[in-house]
Amino acid sequence: QNYKGMGKAKAIKLSAAFEIAKRFQDKKYDGKEVICDSGPIYQRMKKMLGYTEFPNQEIVYLVILDGKKKIVHQTNLYKGTESSVNVSTMQVIQQVIIHSGQYFYLVHNHPSGNLEPSEEDTFFPVELVKQCPKFEITMLDHLIISNRGYYSFLRQKVFLEDQETS
Repeated sequence: QNYKGMGKAKAIKLSAAFEIAKRFQDKKYDGKEVICDSGPIYQRMKKMLGYTEFPNQEIVYLVILDGKKKIVHQTNLYKGTESSVNVSTMQVIQQVIIHSGQYFYLVHNHPSGNLEPSEEDTFFPVELVKQCPKFEITMLDHLIISNRGYYSFLRQKVFLEDQETS
């Protein structure tokens, strides 16, 4: 309504149109596509995390896949501050088990736009990967997303060695 010629009725219609478009883009996954790498996960999550509605908050999402690597569930685990989040390894594992998942992706944003992982960004997924074999689940990758693209821990081989030795 701050724009000239934009009354309350037009503002509501415009807001509703944007919400419908957002919901159309974020519609539930149909479960038909097999996810073979991090690219489709980035494409799916960049709308929510690369250009987040909360520009000063880190947000962590969990994308859970079944044994055929089809998405069965995704959930927002945490909304944090500009530079930190608070997620536990058991919280992630519990969600994967509850939704009968076998594989999962951990995805979070960096509101600053910087794609380089912090020390905490690296420590958490490495610890999580170490716990996964106990529960017969596998973390496929951890992605950091910003409006500049994404960083894949798997592509950078950050925790690959830990998966192979577990």
